[in-house]
Amino acid sequence: MKLEFPTRNYNCSDKYKIIFIHVPRTGGGTINNLLEIPREEQGHRAPWEIRLGIDPGKWEEYDKVVMCRNPWDRMVSLFNYRIKKGYDTRTKYDSSTFRNWLVNPELDKFSGELERVPVWNIINQPNYGTMKNLDWFTNSTYSCTVIPFETMCDSWVTWCLKTDREELAGKAHNHFKTTFINKTERKNYKEYYDDFTKVMVYGKFQIDQWMWGYDYELGGKPSFEEIRTSIANNKNIPIDSINDKYVNLDIHGDKKFNKILDSNILK
Repeated sequence: MKLEFPTRNYNCSDKYKIIFIHVPRTGGGTINNLLEIPREEQGHRAPWEIRLGIDPGKWEEYDKVVMCRNPWDRMVSLFNYRIKKGYDTRTKYDSSTFRNWLVNPELDKFSGELERVPVWNIINQPNYGTMKNLDWFTNSTYSCTVIPFETMCDSWVTWCLKTDREELAGKAHNHFKTTFINKTERKNYKEYYDDFTKVMVYGKFQIDQWMWGYDYELGGKPSFEEIRTSIANNKNIPIDSINDKYVNLDIHGDKKFNKILDSNILK
């Protein structure tokens, strides 16, 4: 397929035909290494940005994968990573403790674009400012596999076998035992929270908690209960018969946005 415009190869593993949607602090560095994505093409990018930059044929052909993570654990990981790197030390307010860091109003200026955004929002929402004249994007549907950070090795191996990637399954089985890039050494995430900060993260990441089925008190892997219940009801089968190691979703374009576009408000 000959293209009439320049493209990049953002987040693409050509060897395994996978597009990896890299959400910050979900084991993405380790996944990039597993998938052999070149360093210059790695990065935290929403699907709309990846789709605009890569060969359209790859977007249609390659499987899309994203990692989800317990949002309370993810924020603790982000805090330790950014403090370790010295990224958040130049603010007017003290950010040396997790509580102070979490409520610091200045840190949104220093944070990466996707660092404090729920996974569900990242995979669902196009950038309106960039995409407002591209209704072919907002009308589209794409399939995306969601794999839990907490069961990374088991879930990746299972998904690879299910999608006929036996070589990658064997590689993943060994890879996750020895390789973890940008891992932070820290205490259990619950030791960082008080009642206020626990509710604060819940309010900001409620959609991830609900969609993936995370529980602050129980911790551990997500249940995917809402998604699995919906599938069970639609197919009239027991929920226990539905895989809980990962989920496949069809992500739809934003229909409301098209109505705004038709009304000429954004033109």
